[in-house]
Amino acid sequence: MATVTTEAQLCNLALGFAGQRQLITSLTEESTEAQLCAVYYPMARDFVLSSRAWRFCTRRSVLALSTETRTSWEYVYVAPARLILAHEIASSMRPTPPGGLVPFDIELNDAGTGRLILTDWEDAELIYSAQVDQVGLYPAPFVLAVAWQLAAFLAMSLPIKPQLAQWLDAQ
Repeated sequence: MATVTTEAQLCNLALGFAGQRQLITSLTEESTEAQLCAVYYPMARDFVLSSRAWRFCTRRSVLALSTETRTSWEYVYVAPARLILAHEIASSMRPTPPGGLVPFDIELNDAGTGRLILTDWEDAELIYSAQVDQVGLYPAPFVLAVAWQLAAFLAMSLPIKPQLAQWLDAQ
């Protein structure tokens, strides 16, 4: 597979998988295909990012304490802005507890504008999948997964082959 470096190239893969012959050069062009890709591409990308712990988007962040409190949890931290999937809590200050994983939870903040990480772990560091926008960083398996997910979304919106939309949805 040729290297995919732009959103338009990734969307063209999806359009091809969906049976569409009309390709795009940019997500900002006036075509129906580009407009649909502009709507569905971010959702397909983030859906696939959240489906598993992809190594290429793994980040580590020392968490900042929040002023908010929660019952049953000793520490409340502000979640990173680009958090897609939380993997685990770590700390350089303490060894991992017996059993290996530090319990934590994720909730909305009181204002409903951001997320909080709740744990009993002091000086927590979150290992997580971050939202990555640079298509050139995507490994081939991720490109294909996003293209197939996007094809499923597009096949339901483009007048191509209704039976293809049903087949893609079942995958």
